[in-house]
Amino acid sequence: MKKLFLGLSLFAFIGFTTAACNTDDDNNTTIVEANTLPNEGQLFITTHFPGTTISVVEKYNPAKADGTMYEVKLSNGVEIDLDQAGNWIEVDAPSYASLPTSFILPNIVNYIETNYPAQGINSIDKTVAGFDVELVNDIDLIFDTNGNFLRIKP
Repeated sequence: MKKLFLGLSLFAFIGFTTAACNTDDDNNTTIVEANTLPNEGQLFITTHFPGTTISVVEKYNPAKADGTMYEVKLSNGVEIDLDQAGNWIEVDAPSYASLPTSFILPNIVNYIETNYPAQGINSIDKTVAGFDVELVNDIDLIFDTNGNFLRIKP
């Protein structure tokens, strides 16, 4: 009886461990070729990140909750999340690095240049309500959909 209990316990442990490992894996992503990105996404990258190359493209199936269908990693360390049409959702630079501002609304860029002149933009996320911008010094700023400053995120 003791061996039976020990055997069933071991079997259950292995089963739970295997199930736990499977949920940790991103089974809904596949690595795809850069040329499979929508044209809009390819144009965004070549326009705003010239001189970089695409290192890796992961495709989510289904898309993530925020609409991300593609996660693109560039040779300079920048990561870009794109939706199904190739529109950017989130753009992140490596720690303490700044993003180019050519794709960011002028109101946002002007506000940051005026109020945080020594700080670059480290990441920007599109949200339903507008934009969440993190500066290189880790200050998070919230803007509405027109790029008007709303508040500092605590």
